[in-house]
Amino acid sequence: SGTVLATLPTGNGPHEIVASRDGRTAVVTDYGTGPAPGSTLTVIDIAALRVRRTIPLGEYQRPHGLVMLPGDTIVAVTSETNRAVILVDLRSGAIVRAVPTGQSGSHMVGVAADGVRAWTGDIGSNTVTELDLATGRMLRHIAVPAQPEAINVSPDGSEAWVGSNATGVV
Repeated sequence: SGTVLATLPTGNGPHEIVASRDGRTAVVTDYGTGPAPGSTLTVIDIAALRVRRTIPLGEYQRPHGLVMLPGDTIVAVTSETNRAVILVDLRSGAIVRAVPTGQSGSHMVGVAADGVRAWTGDIGSNTVTELDLATGRMLRHIAVPAQPEAINVSPDGSEAWVGSNATGVV
């Protein structure tokens, strides 16, 4: 209907959002603005139309792309400033693991359906980085056309699709 059901507060510079598979929870990355980098996630109870909690990410700044992992309790989220993907437990608010990409502008993240392999579009390095979320290892960097941003992965992890902002190529 286009009716606004609620307007909820978030952290500084809300940017991306993901919903759990059961539709009960949403998570927003609080990216920040200009010289003030964000470093929180806002967790929303969709049915109650309220903020459930704000998760501080400590040293991890500029959270951007995120994916809900299987089980809907952990999100994989990029930290652009820290050149990493962090795994955050939504129940405890703890950072379970940080997986370094080593690349500039690790912006969006795609994850295979099993939640083990992930790929980032590294907009500042013109690469895609493959990560093993289970072991916390960076596996490889793949050169791609300039400014890779949007990324998605086939469910079985056999293909990663990335869009180049500069060239319009996928």
